Amino acid sequence: MKAPVNRLSAYALLLTHSLKASEPTDERHGYHATEKDIQGIRDPIRKCGIEIVKAQNEVDMKTLCAQIKSTLRNEIISSDSHILFDETLSH
Repeated sequence: MKAPVNRLSAYALLLTHSLKASEPTDERHGYHATEKDIQGIRDPIRKCGIEIVKAQNEVDMKTLCAQIKSTLRNEIISSDSHILFDETLSH
């Protein structure tokens, strides 16, 4: 069983990967490579966040439509509205 990855170990893994993929002649190669990797991670996270919001909005809209349909159906079928409808026709 593996131990959960905390922020420090995640950063260490990212830094190790970044250093292997960067140009060692630049004194800030680890920083630049890590920043590039972090940006590469943030973009998919941002896109996932947008998709989550879209899906949640769709669920909320469907729920609202279902509630409105249910309310309208109950109002039309209720006996009170039936009486009002009959009275309106008779006048």
